[in-house]
Amino acid sequence: MSKTDCPNDDIYSLRRIIKKLKQENKRLRSENKTLEDAWSKTESYLIAISKNKTIKEIFDELDSKTFIRTIKMKCGKCDNKTMNKRQFNKYYLVYCGRCGYRNRVNDTGKG
Repeated sequence: MSKTDCPNDDIYSLRRIIKKLKQENKRLRSENKTLEDAWSKTESYLIAISKNKTIKEIFDELDSKTFIRTIKMKCGKCDNKTMNKRQFNKYYLVYCGRCGYRNRVNDTGKG
């Protein structure tokens, strides 16, 4: 609707504001859905890895010497150029936070 179609400037301004708010609402709902889906997958993963473990075992694993860092590496599945790396004793996992791609790499002393 153009400004000339609406005799009252206030009505025109309010319609523009409503339109922008509807667009923002749609964007936020989409982001919320994405976050809910990610949380659901995370929750399922956490349940799966903690199944049949005691609380003490879980906290001992958390306190272990593993660490996560971000590295510049292209994902083998999507266009993401930043991967996560989790170092273990004799190997490390490289995984994508966007698509879930992961790869185990035997450690050759380089990291």
